[in-house]
Amino acid sequence: MPGSTPALPIRRRLAILTLLLAFSVQDHAPALAGDYPDRPVKIVVPFPAGGTADAIPRIVADWLSRKWSQPVVIENRTGAAGNIGAEQVYHAAPDGYTLLSSPRRRL
Repeated sequence: MPGSTPALPIRRRLAILTLLLAFSVQDHAPALAGDYPDRPVKIVVPFPAGGTADAIPRIVADWLSRKWSQPVVIENRTGAAGNIGAEQVYHAAPDGYTLLSSPRRRL
């Protein structure tokens, strides 16, 4: 048709739409994520204190507490070959503030 403007190609329309969506989401992204952690973090070690499975989590907790400027607490929950501590973490709120330290076992 004479006098009408040609339609934009589909790829160009998708590119423009993608850019518009990216810019609209970018303005709201900082409001979605909070600072982590904003309260103390607990690392559950399912083995007795002072053992070899307890040493590395304590070193990591010290490093994390300095990095995050938040306390990182070690809690030893022994018994049932580590199942008691693992169950405590399983039932904790899924917010990332209760972690489980589990040694890797080689078979």
